[in-house]
Amino acid sequence: MSTKFVIFGSCLSAHVAKRLINSGFELFGVLRQVRSDILVEAIEGKGGFTLTRNDVSEISSYLKNDKKGRKKKKLDFNTKECFRDFTDGLKKADFVLFDNQYDLERSSGEIIFNGTTHIVSNVDLIKDGISFVDNGVIPIDVIAEYRRFYDALLSVNPEIKVFFVQYPIFLERSLEGVEILGFLDLLLPQIKGLSGGFPLRPYIRLKRN
Repeated sequence: MSTKFVIFGSCLSAHVAKRLINSGFELFGVLRQVRSDILVEAIEGKGGFTLTRNDVSEISSYLKNDKKGRKKKKLDFNTKECFRDFTDGLKKADFVLFDNQYDLERSSGEIIFNGTTHIVSNVDLIKDGISFVDNGVIPIDVIAEYRRFYDALLSVNPEIKVFFVQYPIFLERSLEGVEILGFLDLLLPQIKGLSGGFPLRPYIRLKRN
């Protein structure tokens, strides 16, 4: 029986997932371009992921600056349907692979649509002719302490293991770029042994600008 996993984060986790699939692992769920605090609020039933895909389709018809559909795609990641699909996969998975690019870099915001306020990640609609408030980036104390995030994942699946990829990642001997293949050589033995857990620590050195 193959080992099942879900990913949460940016394209970094998606690249790692491709390598894991090639190594015999089975991908059971994907949630990208959403901050971890928004996911936690949704799991705890306190907000987040309150838009539906029908809402997004209607909102996108009002957007003034989305000719390529990128903002609509970002909104799609913030829907009830995406949250449901991810948590369904999380319940069945052996581990989750999580990177924190969006926690480090991206703002959250509030859309007022049909009289309801919806919290979203990684989308800026200030110039698009709809009611939108930018709430800024995630507080640094939340990034520094992921205990609440870890506990939220365990509340969905008490047996889940968590593997944390600190963004950006670098090989210890080469700090000039992101070395995903080298990183995977270090991470893969940990995943095969399913030794992930809390505290969440990067497996290799972090360099921040």
